[in-house]
Amino acid sequence: MTKLWRWRKGRQNAEYDVFTLFSLSLGIGIDAHLIRYRGQKDLPRHRDRVPGKRHFRLNFILGRTC
Repeated sequence: MTKLWRWRKGRQNAEYDVFTLFSLSLGIGIDAHLIRYRGQKDLPRHRDRVPGKRHFRLNFILGRTC
């Protein structure tokens, strides 16, 4: 089953869902996800382990003011 274009539960026992927009392998892994939080404001501090690869992340936070 593909992980693209569907919401799925997040990892690390947090209350969030992940929607994968795209995932490419062009010598380096490139992917984009939307994250939807359910009942909490952010993820607990953690480190994503990516064995044998360098891992960089850029997050944009979009929110409601009401």
